[in-house]
Amino acid sequence: VVMPESLQIIEESAFYKCSSLKSVIAPGVTNIGIAAFYGCKNLNDVYIPKIQSIGDSSFGGTGALNGFPFENLNKVPDLAFAKSDIFKVNLKNATAIGERAFEKCRSLSEVYIPNADASQMGYGIFRECTMLKLVEFNEKIKVLPDRIFESCDFSSLDCIDTIETIGSNAFANNKALNSISMNYLIRAKDCAFKDCTNLMFADFPNLRKIDAEVFSGCSSLTTLTLSNNIE
Repeated sequence: VVMPESLQIIEESAFYKCSSLKSVIAPGVTNIGIAAFYGCKNLNDVYIPKIQSIGDSSFGGTGALNGFPFENLNKVPDLAFAKSDIFKVNLKNATAIGERAFEKCRSLSEVYIPNADASQMGYGIFRECTMLKLVEFNEKIKVLPDRIFESCDFSSLDCIDTIETIGSNAFANNKALNSISMNYLIRAKDCAFKDCTNLMFADFPNLRKIDAEVFSGCSSLTTLTLSNNIE
């Protein structure tokens, strides 16, 4: 699909489940509505250089979206790319990431969101992103939202070391996670590492508050380092 440069808005559900759609060229589009390309499972090539905002689920269930200029977005809404085949995301300008924005993106391996604000990050952002290996956050982030990495399968994760609070179920059900270290972690909320059955070593020298079921089901856990001032 090639759109005229005069077109600035693609409305809600405009191409909903157009499963044969393979490419979109929209040089003048700045805004894309809710579910506009939802279910376009073969949409792999996208050229939308002036994009400023997208709606909920706008690219859910699409293909790889090669060439999509994520870096222009200031906000990624709820379920925006859930179940899509994207493999690398650069959101250099985004400060807000909605709930389950990248849930079940099972080809996604690298994410760069250097300006994200923890207070504007929803739950389950990368839930079930089973290929995820590298996440670069804003170095000022102190809190990981609930379920952010639930059911991911990384054995280790390159992430910042300034986290002070881990949300509920943040790393739950990660069957590959073997060891983890967070030097500044103070609190782990309910079920943070629940059912991480391969987790053997956890090093949290400043962890002082452990909520319910944090390590429930961690059947391989042998070494756990905590603060001497547990509350």
